[in-house]
Amino acid sequence: MTIADLAPDALPSSPPEPSPHPSPDPSPGPLADLLAQLARLSGCPADRIGSYVALGLLDGGELCLADTTAIRLIDSLESAGLPAAVLAQAVRDGRFSFRFARSMVAQPTAMSGRTYRQVLAELELDEATASAVFGAAGLPFIDLDRQARADDLAFLSILSRAVAAGLRPTALVRASRVFGHALRRIAEAQRDLFRAEVEEPLVAGGLPIGAMLDATSHLRPALQSLGFDAVQVLLHRILEDLVFENIAIRLHATLADLGLMAPNGERLGVVGFADMSGFTQFVAEAGDHQGADMAVRLEEVVAGILDRSTGRVIKAMGDGLLVHFHRPAAAVPAAAAIVDKAAAAGLLPVHVGLAAGTVLFRDGDIFGATVNRAARLAGQANPGCVLVDETVRRLSGETGGAWETVHLGPLKGLAEIPAFRWMPSKS
Repeated sequence: MTIADLAPDALPSSPPEPSPHPSPDPSPGPLADLLAQLARLSGCPADRIGSYVALGLLDGGELCLADTTAIRLIDSLESAGLPAAVLAQAVRDGRFSFRFARSMVAQPTAMSGRTYRQVLAELELDEATASAVFGAAGLPFIDLDRQARADDLAFLSILSRAVAAGLRPTALVRASRVFGHALRRIAEAQRDLFRAEVEEPLVAGGLPIGAMLDATSHLRPALQSLGFDAVQVLLHRILEDLVFENIAIRLHATLADLGLMAPNGERLGVVGFADMSGFTQFVAEAGDHQGADMAVRLEEVVAGILDRSTGRVIKAMGDGLLVHFHRPAAAVPAAAAIVDKAAAAGLLPVHVGLAAGTVLFRDGDIFGATVNRAARLAGQANPGCVLVDETVRRLSGETGGAWETVHLGPLKGLAEIPAFRWMPSKS
């Protein structure tokens, strides 16, 4: 949100006369006591909160402990470049108020009453480890003399238990980076869903920003709670599958060593890159929003084709997707379906590169020469076709298309690759 979104014609064209943070009445009394309590809960100094009251951002006559989140919001808006005095002008003009913030979050946090230095000492955590984990997770770096948030205290307590269990700090930093990246994407998806499904229709219908914020305030915590619940349930569900899969891999290897089962080879899999042709030109002509919509629709098409027995999307990369197929024989039919269904959905022509071999799974991603080979094949594939290596071709079943042998010479340290181009049959 920018200040222009609020009321560009109502805001002063020059800096307002009042000081950004006028001093409140310093006399002791109920208001001073309340400001002190809000300071302890929000982590924002009492004099700054008092300045918000003096500016009219928080109604001193109705100020209550529920304003803790509003105080944090105003402080955050100032950090984002929206001066408190300018916000106050918009509030005085009746464009919006901050009362909606009293019920803006489902699980508002409070302050712990201790500094980060005290918390680290109590948990017997060293500053270097805690700061490294916070930074990896995408959290602000720790200011030792600042009052610790209650949720940060909970996170640091979990970190302390992990260290006590014998997990190496370097491993915890790596895991925190993955957790932070994944959870930020989940949180951004929740935010974008709310913007698209709740806010945008109201704004498009002409509802002023203040009325929209008030009208949607009760929906924010309710939908946030749904998101929290969904993440918890899905994490439990997916983690169980992965735990079982890991045990199956371990037992298969052990039983094969005992001669009770046939060896599983090297657990051969197929890596695929699916990209749209002409995407850069499309974005240049149609714009960023249309390009983003096109990329999302491709992911929807691919996800609709894959299942647990076929494979899964490892990650999205702009106009392309990295996919891993559990069953090599299913890779080409699935890739052919991706090309076909993308065309039927009105997307840009899709090309796919497939390579078979072992891969290294780490931190939710895959690495190795097989991945590099698949990327190179995808880069050489023509629009609307699938380019595969020799092993994928050998393991492929009936594809309903035609094969053409091609040859890719050495490139950037990669050896020559005998390749095969799949094209759909002409009707």
